[in-house]
Amino acid sequence: MTRARQIMAFVIIGVAQARASCWAMTPQARTDLQVFEIAIQACKQQQPRESSVTVPPQIIALAGADNPAYFGGMALLYYCLHEPLRTVFKFAHQGAHRGDALAEDLLGDVYSSGFPGLPASHGKAMYWQQRSAEQGFPLGEADVGIDFLKGLGVRPDPSMAATWLRKAADAGVVSAMHTMGALYLRGVILPPFSGHPPKRPGIARTAPG
Repeated sequence: MTRARQIMAFVIIGVAQARASCWAMTPQARTDLQVFEIAIQACKQQQPRESSVTVPPQIIALAGADNPAYFGGMALLYYCLHEPLRTVFKFAHQGAHRGDALAEDLLGDVYSSGFPGLPASHGKAMYWQQRSAEQGFPLGEADVGIDFLKGLGVRPDPSMAATWLRKAADAGVVSAMHTMGALYLRGVILPPFSGHPPKRPGIARTAPG
């Protein structure tokens, strides 16, 4: 499933579930979930690569309130409208360094693919996606699960993958549900949900960039 389809599937099925499980999220991640929904609705009303991007007033208001969710919302708008990754990176980088969970996850996405002038780095992608996941942000949890499953920026660990994918699936991320089904078929035993994201030893805790 492509990233765009993963995002849209989460919107269709998972937002209500994520709201219901928001007790597991940090306050910033709860704000990000609202911004996520606003940005996606705005994307549906615009065509990719229009002459200008229309920013919803709710997201503009976040800038006035000095809330880092503004940067995550802007990064998502440009990401969904297929704007250059350099622009997505600019907003995601600012928001991620201010602790915004949506921006952290999107910054990880940009690092995973890279663009001219920014080499791809699975290690940096894993770092930022885990920062997002540790705030309880569902797409961050799904991405970290895939990182552990495929060994992207970290040693492969199916058990850790199952832990994070279980959290994402519980929040309604459809791609995580599908992957969990495959893990069941492969005989991977899923650990019980603890409500507390695990800490992975050996991952740098200093922002890599």
